[in-house]
Amino acid sequence: MKNKSSIVIVLAFVLVSINSHSQFEVWLGTTCTPKNAIFKKETWANTAQLVEGLNINNTPVRPAAGTPSEGEESLTTGQFNNLVNTYELGGKNGFIPVPRTFFKSDAFPDRDDLIPFLEKKFTQIDNAGYTVNGIMFFDNFVGSNPSTRVVYKYTLEEVQTMRTWLDANLPNVKLIYNARNNGAESRSWCESNLVDNITIEAKPKLWYDNAGSRQTLLKWLWTNPNTINKRIIFQVPVNTMTNPYGTPSGFQQFRDFVRWLGTDLMDFNFMRSNRVIIMPVTYNNAFTFYPETINDGTTYDNTMTGIALSLIEQRRLFQGLDGGPTQAQAFDNTRYAALSTNDFELDDSAIKLFPNPSKKGRVVNFKNLKSDNIEQIIVTDITGKTIQYHSEGNTIKLTNADAGLYFIKFRFQNENSFITKKLIIH
Repeated sequence: MKNKSSIVIVLAFVLVSINSHSQFEVWLGTTCTPKNAIFKKETWANTAQLVEGLNINNTPVRPAAGTPSEGEESLTTGQFNNLVNTYELGGKNGFIPVPRTFFKSDAFPDRDDLIPFLEKKFTQIDNAGYTVNGIMFFDNFVGSNPSTRVVYKYTLEEVQTMRTWLDANLPNVKLIYNARNNGAESRSWCESNLVDNITIEAKPKLWYDNAGSRQTLLKWLWTNPNTINKRIIFQVPVNTMTNPYGTPSGFQQFRDFVRWLGTDLMDFNFMRSNRVIIMPVTYNNAFTFYPETINDGTTYDNTMTGIALSLIEQRRLFQGLDGGPTQAQAFDNTRYAALSTNDFELDDSAIKLFPNPSKKGRVVNFKNLKSDNIEQIIVTDITGKTIQYHSEGNTIKLTNADAGLYFIKFRFQNENSFITKKLIIH
């Protein structure tokens, strides 16, 4: 009786609807992911299903003493490959960083030349089974002393050589430039026909202080005719934030930065564009990777996966679709789906579910829609919590669903559109 009453209340006050607009994407950095992530996949399963892209980089993990991940160990190569393939969407949409010193230079004369390096790298990727759609190139240095270290820079000839090799062998792989300031050299690379997309890497404080004139760079990139079709990836390190295990936490600082992008620096049209990619990353001393939620899934945790999952599940909050988000909302780690009656709901008659109502553990069928048009099927409960994910076929077995009301969201390929169906489990 209690379940039926809850269903009536929810149906009276909640209209589940579908975004037909474009939206920012949420990607995730794989650096410093600990070995235990492979053995505790259930602690970040929603993130693994929903993250839309990856920075693929197997950097060893060195957690700081006294943090929740103290004692975590690094992934082996095989475990790292397993990790990347665990991401349902991200494992098919990753990019790799290639700093200038990764191939032969004065500092590393014994390393492979550029083309042999690329050949070897992509052979390893093919053997690992995941997909890389981008190469992020950037200048880097050797030496820790700023006054004596040597900076190694990409030349135009090297980037052209890389593009020519990709065109001949992997034409779908894009080149991504890591822009770190608003200087003339940075702008020149951003405008280059060789560069498809742009990463801007900085912690929130550098954005707020406009260090490197990053605010100016972003606004220029957004409207410049030579960059207006290029995607912008915000690569934001959590571990470098001010005391991310204190108050405000790393989770809160990151979400407040995303809020600031839409409410203060840019606008909500910016946040509703698929040109925008938000990507948490961590470096050593590493910020804790998992679990994504605590308190029986009702609260996002202060972790890498908690940050990513919250941005995905509450994306419309940061798009201003229910009014401008406040700092209090950004700081709130309560897990809920940001729902509204203001969205346009697509006609759901294209899909039929049966049997409906159903029973726990039974197979639910759907028809009148070609299954190869569906990119994702996401099952959520009445709080918006994702309880199951499905990606192919025309049936789904709800093994994790107790009696109650559920929503099955069908996401279509090559469209920013969804259909949602209600399902009752007895």
